[in-house]
Amino acid sequence: MLRFIYNEMTHEEALDMQHALDADCRLRELLDETRQLLKGLDTEIRSPRPQSVAAILQYAENETVKVELR
Repeated sequence: MLRFIYNEMTHEEALDMQHALDADCRLRELLDETRQLLKGLDTEIRSPRPQSVAAILQYAENETVKVELR
């Protein structure tokens, strides 16, 4: 499905997929749902919580100290 959406199929594969989509309404619905999900991924940008960033940086600092002490 993703290869079809991103035009990464061979011509023959794309034709087969199009025939399958023409014959199966559930497959067409899945294609529409997948496109909507991908559109949402493209528009929604989230940042990590500051607490998460702080915890990762603290962990990295602790690991760096351990490596230097060895």
